[in-house]
Amino acid sequence: KIKVTYNDTSTETINMTDSNVSVTGFDNTTTGTKTLTVTYKKKTATFTVSVVAKSISKIEVTTKPTKTSYIQNYENLNLTGGKIKVTYNDTTTETINMTDSNVTVTGFDNTTTGTKTLTVSYKDKTTTFTVTIVAKSVTKIEVSTNPTKTTYTQNYENLDLTGGKIKITYND
Repeated sequence: KIKVTYNDTSTETINMTDSNVSVTGFDNTTTGTKTLTVTYKKKTATFTVSVVAKSISKIEVTTKPTKTSYIQNYENLNLTGGKIKVTYNDTTTETINMTDSNVTVTGFDNTTTGTKTLTVSYKDKTTTFTVTIVAKSVTKIEVSTNPTKTTYTQNYENLDLTGGKIKITYND
């Protein structure tokens, strides 16, 4: 808005968008302070604006990586499927894969079990997400080779497991 003072000292407030008002000097092709000139009925006034470079306001994890559970001391971090949303100061956004070379993820430690908070960094902004480290454990067993002896006389022979083998499958 502009304040117009007339020769009789009365004043009027007018919107800068009024058809009788013109504003010149705006240039957003370079950064810095810009002086704009407001003209109304051959009278002028000035004000300044700042033109700033496009920059990142924040980042956030929109999709965690496909793999979020890891076996202790066995598996390495896999960021496949992970995505971050980058929001800029002009409110535009962009989605970037966590596997992008400009994205770094720190904090992965599979030496102890539990929930781990990882830090995602892109340019000068950071955000976090969690993964779980689980202990190595048996998921199933099966007989892979029967013992050599499989026939016994009732009330006479003891169990003999010689030659018998089992296959143990772990979660890794």
